[in-house]
Amino acid sequence: MTDLTAFTSGVTLNTEYRIITEGKQLTEKRPRLGGATKKAPDGFYTAQEAAQKLDLNISTFRYYVRQGKIKRHVPPMRKEGFYRKDEIDRLASEIKTFWEQAEKGQQD
Repeated sequence: MTDLTAFTSGVTLNTEYRIITEGKQLTEKRPRLGGATKKAPDGFYTAQEAAQKLDLNISTFRYYVRQGKIKRHVPPMRKEGFYRKDEIDRLASEIKTFWEQAEKGQQD
């Protein structure tokens, strides 16, 4: 981390490790927490992979999971869930078909 004693008055450090001085903001990266990147079991996607496949923001994806619109599968003794590839791929195909038909309807 930057040695803050080198700065003069007018400098503050907030809890997000942002150094703010005279109207300029310098952001330091926090050390990354957690282990290696999650890898889904065969036949499953991680939440990030499933959200990308469906072209959804991760927050929207997690909202749909909470609402029960997307099924989350949690292996025994694990906290994180995974999403079946066949379910996500089918849903992605349905969404694509919907938008193709909607565009076709506007062109007629």
